[in-house]
Amino acid sequence: MVLKRGCFINAYTQIACARRVVVGADTMIAEGCFIADNNHGYADPGRSPKAQPLELPGEVVIGDDCWIGAHVCVVGNVRIGRHCVVGAHSVVTRDLPDFCVAVGAPARIVKRYDPDQQAWRPVSADEAREWQGKRA
Repeated sequence: MVLKRGCFINAYTQIACARRVVVGADTMIAEGCFIADNNHGYADPGRSPKAQPLELPGEVVIGDDCWIGAHVCVVGNVRIGRHCVVGAHSVVTRDLPDFCVAVGAPARIVKRYDPDQQAWRPVSADEAREWQGKRA
């Protein structure tokens, strides 16, 4: 696990790191979040998930200068780009590009920063689909 300079992780947040979890510089993680780079195995219905090996899909990387709201879940092989905001109670299962706001379960991009206008602007459903899941 890598916790970069100035990151802040609030109370009751759990981080399950089997391979690699990175929290970027000056990133804030609110209370009660769950971040995991692994999942419980459940392939064999004849055995309890507790008795099965973990699935290790990859790593979780949260970029610099992000704000992860309260009770957010980030699971699997996920990268959250720089300067992203993830709304409270969201579930992040796919990559989020730099400079976006995402909310919901599963998390969907609802805003992007427009450097020309120097403002956050809403995105259309088509734009959100285009950006969602691109490697940050």
